[in-house]
Amino acid sequence: MPLIFIFALAFSGCATTARTPESTYVPTESEGLIFGQNIVIVDGSSSADGATSSDWMMTHVSRYNGEASLVTSGWQPGEFAFRTELDGGGHFVAALPVGTYYFVYFIFPSMVSDTAGHDQMAAYQTYMGTLGGEVYKPFVYVFEVRPNTATYVGNITHRIETRHYYDEHKTRVRYYVSTDDHFDENKRILAESYPNIRSIEKGIVEGIKVYLDLH
Repeated sequence: MPLIFIFALAFSGCATTARTPESTYVPTESEGLIFGQNIVIVDGSSSADGATSSDWMMTHVSRYNGEASLVTSGWQPGEFAFRTELDGGGHFVAALPVGTYYFVYFIFPSMVSDTAGHDQMAAYQTYMGTLGGEVYKPFVYVFEVRPNTATYVGNITHRIETRHYYDEHKTRVRYYVSTDDHFDENKRILAESYPNIRSIEKGIVEGIKVYLDLH
């Protein structure tokens, strides 16, 4: 999975910021809500314990139109971006237009460092690897945003291993991403924050969440 060090680049790039709605929010025919949880583990230190070097991360998503539409080279921001506060438990919500989407980038500030010990921003994709980083079992992470509905997109655990992956030019990082289903717990948390939402469903598209060979 590509590891991209991003210098002098805003975390959202040119992506549209997906808003975090007010507690009175109700999804519509044209806009739904996604929700889930991000946990980041860097060399064994977990954001769930407040032990990582950054307390937030950014996520980029775009509409999914098949493998040919995937971002596979250079820096191309997603259509939408939203922020997750890791020190608040890593739970996230974002309002998006109805459609089928995939995760383009997970972006972390100050989570890894170069060989001189300087913190770097790093962006990872779940579906491919490049020189400078590798991903374990790449896959396209696809989810749906449904009308009048809040859709659960999973508990996402990001494992970043930097130890023993240095060379004289750059940091080589191994990145793992895994998902777990804690729907009932996350549904309860969402319902407490958004009491007016009546339809809450799972939104991961299992049929498209396939392993690819895009190295």
